[in-house]
Amino acid sequence: MKYLMILLTCAAVFSAAACKSDASVAANITKSEPAATPAPVEAAPRPDPVVEKTAIRVVPFQEKDVPARALTEGELISGAHWFDRNGENFLLVSQSKADQGDLTKQYLYADLFVVQKGKLDLLWQTKDWAENHCDAGAGLVSPIDVRDLDGDGVAENMFVYNVEGSCDVSPRVHKLMFHSGDKKLAIRGSNTVNLPEGATKGEKKFDDTFKQAPAAFRTAASDFWDKYVKPFGATGK
Repeated sequence: MKYLMILLTCAAVFSAAACKSDASVAANITKSEPAATPAPVEAAPRPDPVVEKTAIRVVPFQEKDVPARALTEGELISGAHWFDRNGENFLLVSQSKADQGDLTKQYLYADLFVVQKGKLDLLWQTKDWAENHCDAGAGLVSPIDVRDLDGDGVAENMFVYNVEGSCDVSPRVHKLMFHSGDKKLAIRGSNTVNLPEGATKGEKKFDDTFKQAPAAFRTAASDFWDKYVKPFGATGK
């Protein structure tokens, strides 16, 4: 019996020591330092947004592609069709004549329609006319030129016309219409007339609007004028 008591006492002492040891381990685990949190990584600065320019796309003009709501005056004689930052563009040039006694009134119209998100808008329109007692004006004397001259994604366009006829061999009045978006620029003047007895030099006057425009506009318009406002007479037509 004595030995049994001794064994029980030893077992109790051993168990208490073991529990104390487990508690110490648990205490050590609880008091251990938490894992270090990684320092936040600062995001690299984002670059400034870049505005992308939209390249224009000129497509062949076909009257059937013109929206039915794009109404014009007179008879359609020419047009241009292109896409740019403004949307889908239709430039329509038309003409009409009205006989009034001994004179004929000749009209030339130009309208630029823009389609964007299904909505049709008239961006600009122009109208010119003349009273002709003898010869009729030549009407549209150039194709419609469409180019993005300043690289901003909006196409510039221009054409040359003459609605004022002449009863003799005097220089004929011409006009170049130039648009950049809804901004209008123009050259007004006349052609040169060459006769055996001498030449009557034509004129080429730039509107003041060209002074505030990019130099490329003036250069392109001037070259276009020289190409289509032809001399008349001995060394010309």
